[in-house]
Amino acid sequence: MAGLQHYRLAMDPAIQKLGNMTTNRHKYFRWTPRTAGLTFVYAIAVPFVFGVIAYQTDVRQSYTHAEVKLDPTRPLLIRPL
Repeated sequence: MAGLQHYRLAMDPAIQKLGNMTTNRHKYFRWTPRTAGLTFVYAIAVPFVFGVIAYQTDVRQSYTHAEVKLDPTRPLLIRPL
């Protein structure tokens, strides 16, 4: 056991290349139709869809009986006080 260095591992060249590409991703990025589409979907479409869903399901919460106004056309998501 003396003199052997078991803690040293041979690094796989593919893993080293992947690490370098990940570190330097900004140098190799190119706008393609695929990257533009993904950017549009994740930066614009997904927040827009969540915003529309949140706006449509928004229910005004009131804390007094006098302010409770139920609209029969909207679904009841919370119990009135």
